[in-house]
Amino acid sequence: MQSHSQKNMTVKFRVVWMMMTGFVLMLVCGCQTAVPLELGNLPPAKRTICKELVMLSKATDARKTPSDQVGRHTISVFMIPGPGVFTSCGHVEDVIAAHSKIGLEKAGYSVSTVEHLEDANGPVLTVQINYIRNYCFTWLYPLGVTFGKMQLSLVLFNQEKEVLWKTDLKSRSGFMPSLFYMSGFGTATKMQVTSSVEEIMTACTSPEFLAALDAKKL
Repeated sequence: MQSHSQKNMTVKFRVVWMMMTGFVLMLVCGCQTAVPLELGNLPPAKRTICKELVMLSKATDARKTPSDQVGRHTISVFMIPGPGVFTSCGHVEDVIAAHSKIGLEKAGYSVSTVEHLEDANGPVLTVQINYIRNYCFTWLYPLGVTFGKMQLSLVLFNQEKEVLWKTDLKSRSGFMPSLFYMSGFGTATKMQVTSSVEEIMTACTSPEFLAALDAKKL
């Protein structure tokens, strides 16, 4: 039978082996560092609003370090940070705003966009990115496991940049195991984007939001 110290050494060896194996495979095989931030099929709106709505053409990135990064690879069971994963279909602010616009139009709105609040003649809706965090594990290579979260906020401003209405959407999770390492990463982010846009459709057809469109100030 193995002694306690021998068992500890065996465990340490396995951990180090897993870390080195994951690292070497990443170097040899390369890491995919870009994924499309896609929108899935949206369900019919629970309530449709035949109304005009103006929104900013770009989402606001409120993360500590704004970037096009949507996640990263991790090395070993200790989640040692590896290479970052970025959007492959444009800037995050543009993509999130474009997907949000699609959801609002599905909810019945006639949506136009402006680059600045001052460019509009009335209230302007903005989408704020609070966080997008996704992690892909290497320690089961070539199997892949991706999980993460996305959280957005909506703010309705008037031309004087006063807040008419605001809501923080629920944090949306995505989890996807895959047979080919990174193949589940895009699926996980797609789940997050789609569920977030669904919530935007619900929030922007609520009585509170509709009332705020005609209000002067919060």
